[in-house]
Amino acid sequence: MPDPIPTTTTTTDASSSSVTTATTVKPGMSTTEFYVALACILLGQLPASGLFPTDSIEIKVAGLIFAALSSIVYIGGRAYVKGKAS
Repeated sequence: MPDPIPTTTTTTDASSSSVTTATTVKPGMSTTEFYVALACILLGQLPASGLFPTDSIEIKVAGLIFAALSSIVYIGGRAYVKGKAS
């Protein structure tokens, strides 16, 4: 499972005693949280799509809320990771 936390590489130059630190952030589509959020969004949209016959408006609204919250959490998580990297 890929680690969503940025990776930090530190190199030391022995001749000048300088330390170089580089932080790399994975692109969003190559992280685990992207696929988890995508699955949550798609599963949340199923009741609202009409694919399954249901007359319950509560189930449809709950699915839409679930999908929206998944999107918000994913965006917040990516912002946190990118903010930590800079």
